[in-house]
Amino acid sequence: MPPPRSAATLTAPRGPGWSSLRATRPGDKVNFVAGIHPSALELPHPLEITGSAELGTVLSGHIVLRGAATAGRVGVLRHLRFSHFYNPAVTLHGGSWRFEDCVIDSSRRNARSCAGIVVRGGATLELNNCTIAAASAAVNLCEAGCELRAHSSTFRNVRSAVLCERGGTVVVDACRFEGLTGSDVGLRLSADTVGEVRGNSVTRAGALWGRLAPPTGVVFIDAAAADDDELAVVEAEMGGMLLQPP
Repeated sequence: MPPPRSAATLTAPRGPGWSSLRATRPGDKVNFVAGIHPSALELPHPLEITGSAELGTVLSGHIVLRGAATAGRVGVLRHLRFSHFYNPAVTLHGGSWRFEDCVIDSSRRNARSCAGIVVRGGATLELNNCTIAAASAAVNLCEAGCELRAHSSTFRNVRSAVLCERGGTVVVDACRFEGLTGSDVGLRLSADTVGEVRGNSVTRAGALWGRLAPPTGVVFIDAAAADDDELAVVEAEMGGMLLQPP
């Protein structure tokens, strides 16, 4: 039996270079060169994709990410900027995918695009230090088996930052909700959604939930309460005594 194949690293140029992705296997690392990549792209399995943080790598075609939820691998997209309008920037069909230091924005100035990321097929989406702006929905969970975990990310100028149509699991912590006006709502979750919303900041009071209360299956802890909890942990660790500045 041949030895296990180690992960490979390749660089994908623009245009016809997408064909090089057909030779990849789950877990391979791919570097996208700087510049604008207008072609649509479909990844059939989890990869680790990194753009140019210094010069900028922009994907303006519709991106489809696929993967079996039981495969045990997590696809990673890092240092990428997505520009879209009529179609979602990214659609997930199964698997687990993590976005790190990515930006998703409308291609039209002063106009909101359609949903930034659409999650289907029981997929899991993780956002770390990402920004999604100018969209009808930043993230749309379409099925009960889908999951979103957002940490230290920013949702700006969106009608709904997180939209759950048929339940699902939502964990949102240490995120910022900015530019919500009028009927905009940070979290628009169906009654059967479960998860936790903790320590987030909102630029307009009341805009996180709108007129609706959080679903009973979602634990909600606002930013002030989260700070109090952390202080209580410190007090417990110090035997009830707070550290005093010198």
